[in-house]
This record gives sequence, C-alpha cells and structure tokens, in this order.
Amino acid sequence: SDSGNVYKGSFHEGLRQGHGKQVFGVGGSMFEGEWRAGDPHGTGSMVHMLKGEFSGRYVGDYRRGKREGSGTWQFANGDVYRGQWSGGRIDGVGIYQAHDGYTVSAIWQRVEWKDARSKQNAPDGVGLKWQTGAEICAWDPINAKWSIVTEAKARELQEEHSLPWQPTSPLPSLTELTPELRQPFDDVY
Repeated sequence: SDSGNVYKGSFHEGLRQGHGKQVFGVGGSMFEGEWRAGDPHGTGSMVHMLKGEFSGRYVGDYRRGKREGSGTWQFANGDVYRGQWSGGRIDGVGIYQAHDGYTVSAIWQRVEWKDARSKQNAPDGVGLKWQTGAEICAWDPINAKWSIVTEAKARELQEEHSLPWQPTSPLPSLTELTPELRQPFDDVY
C-alpha cells in the first residue's frame, strides 16, 4: 500500500484476525502476535523503530491495540521494565532494571514508555532500589526521596505492597537481538 504497511496473516470479514505479522511503513515498527477486529489483542511482540533505528521492544499482553496486562519493555540502551500495563502505559507494580547495575521495584501510574527511563527513579508509590552491592533503598512517595533501609524493612515493604523482589539474575535482555530483529519479518516483505 501507499503507507508502506505490510500485513501477513489471517483476516475475518476484512479485518486482521488471529495470528499475523505487520510492518508499519518502510523501516518502521513491527508487530507479531494475535489480532482481533483489526487490532493487536492477546499476546504479541512489537519492535519499535524510529527513523529506521531500534528504539525498544515490548513483549506481552495487548487489548484493543494497546499494551494491557503483563509485559516486558526493552529500551534501546539495554534497560528493561517488566510489570503491569494499562491503556498502553506502565501502570501498577513492576520492576525496572538499569543496564548500569541498579534495580527498582515499585508502583508507577500511567507512565508512557518513553518517559520510563526518567521516571524510574521517582515512582508514584512505594518502591525499593538495589544499588550495585548490598545497599537497599526505599522510596518515600510523600517526601519524594530514597532512604537506605535494612533488608528486613525492605522485605516488610515488599510484602505489604506486593512488590517484586530483586531478581537473582538480570531480566532478559533483548538488545543483543537487535541485528536479528527484522529476520522474523523478512517473509512479510
């Protein structure tokens, strides 16, 4: 088509339905997963491209074309967020692991993915932060500051607010896949 969009998959009554792959524009973003009534709906993977450059990848749940439910976002710099989404935004409990060695487990509200890197150090609700080494900090949303806490206090906050505990290994990195990101979509062109 003139827009450069290419879709390969199932249709029902003229709309994308079932499993399919779509490339949005030449050098654009790519989605593979479940469709319903023309929109991503169910599970899927979206590779986001900006002017032909990798800007991020989401793997998880969709509802009516938006990220909704559980999902993982890989940022171009190697940072990873895994947690709850609503209406296409980070919304709820999640864990953010920075490529330079710290992890934040917290509650965020309606954060656009593109703002998450700046917002991850100032969650909307209670949070825990693991620095490189053994130091644990707790986020106080009322006073908007981090304070060092004991592991016992961190576990108490984690349990009280249903926060994920720091993973024992890094969240899965998708950055290494960047050269191969287009490979699953080669058959669409």
